[in-house]
Amino acid sequence: MNVIVVGGGKVGYYLAETLLEHGHKPFVIETDKEICRKIANNLDIPVINGDGTTLGALESAGVEHCDAFVSVTGQDQVNLIACQLAKKRYGVERTVARVNNPKNLKVMKRLGVDIPVSSTDSIARLYKAVLMIQFKLEGQAIMRNPSFCMEDRLLLDKIDYQNRSITIGGVTYALEDCDFPTVDKNDPYRLTDEEQEIVSELRTSFAHSPRLQEHMEFLYRVGSMYLCFNENLLYHGCLPMNEDGSFAELVIDGKMYAGRDLMDILDQKSRFAWVNRKKGGEDQRKAVDLMWYMWCGKKSPLFGRDRMTTFERCLIEDKSAHTEPKNAYYRHTADPAVCDRILREFGLEGEHAHIINGHMPVKIKDGESPIHGGGKMLIIDGGFSRAYQKTTGIAGYTLVYNAHGLKLISHEPFKSREDCVTRDDDILSKTEILESLPEPQKVADSDIGRELQTQIDGLKQLLAAYRSGTIKEANLRP
Repeated sequence: MNVIVVGGGKVGYYLAETLLEHGHKPFVIETDKEICRKIANNLDIPVINGDGTTLGALESAGVEHCDAFVSVTGQDQVNLIACQLAKKRYGVERTVARVNNPKNLKVMKRLGVDIPVSSTDSIARLYKAVLMIQFKLEGQAIMRNPSFCMEDRLLLDKIDYQNRSITIGGVTYALEDCDFPTVDKNDPYRLTDEEQEIVSELRTSFAHSPRLQEHMEFLYRVGSMYLCFNENLLYHGCLPMNEDGSFAELVIDGKMYAGRDLMDILDQKSRFAWVNRKKGGEDQRKAVDLMWYMWCGKKSPLFGRDRMTTFERCLIEDKSAHTEPKNAYYRHTADPAVCDRILREFGLEGEHAHIINGHMPVKIKDGESPIHGGGKMLIIDGGFSRAYQKTTGIAGYTLVYNAHGLKLISHEPFKSREDCVTRDDDILSKTEILESLPEPQKVADSDIGRELQTQIDGLKQLLAAYRSGTIKEANLRP
């Protein structure tokens, strides 16, 4: 089969190579001389350095005798014109056009292109299919665990396919898309056989990934839900609270947990899920479900929001449906008394005790401060990731705690290596002294120092017992 390919970029090159491997005869038209030379040398096929929208280039490629015509340049207008010429002027039976903008799909079809192909549209379809798997699995977890109180997140069964809408929280929203071929309207949370196969393959891939296993082992070896260190309380998200400022309670295995107890039981369950991953069983499955809840649950210390609106953000244009209200914790911690109560919950108090909080990017550009609760709480997530820098206005924080006290360093966004070289514009930082100690702290005043002192005291007691004869000298002779 004789095939003319307009455009010799990555897509065109791969297409020509594939056609050649399957015994067809591709002919490439490309405007760039270097690309033409590369194709001719590597694939040993005829190539014309020219414009696929001109009659001369098309006739030189033998358009009158080709069986199929494919235009895959990066410009939709070029692909459309080239296919129209091939179809209407030269009578090519089959034309295929690459569509870079999905909005042009219908236009291409209406104007005579036999097969308009959009990679973006294909990716979007794949993304939607994966989303449906996610919503189904989440729905199954919610229904297995009534104690999560997440029935409001069961949305697949709330879709009104006839009116292309959904009602959430008493409000009806229009849906951008209602074409969900993998969803059974009568049993929306059931995985199809194909979906189940995909999930099984993904689970196997993750479970047998050496790099992932390495990361997980490290996480469980050194990580924890919180850390008390040198009178500082460190945790990632929040300590869930009710509107009245009391610690929010979560039911786990029929028992209520709140505050520090909630942190401790979630740490325990997470470790149980990991340690028993090969053994499985009902208890392990419940622990895995709880780990999912920790990611998106209303009373999860790691999430800190009322709901995760993935469904709404993907399928509802109305942005009012996208809101994710923060837990009351983030309002109450402006009060120093609340911060003191949190610290006491973890056995910490005194003027040098602090809460070191992450998770919530600090919007410096909007006037937000990383210092809360009268200096009792420090939020050090300034958004180190470049994706957050437009939101925060900075490139993150570094908190330095040494013998002299606490200081917070904020970093300006890194622009480029070129700016560093040409403008001497390196990473810029600003330092703010948060707390200065009257005298430099000694090792003995730290948690590590106190642990070392305990070991020294134990050795001294052992030595005293040996010298007094309480402990007899062992006979080391053979």
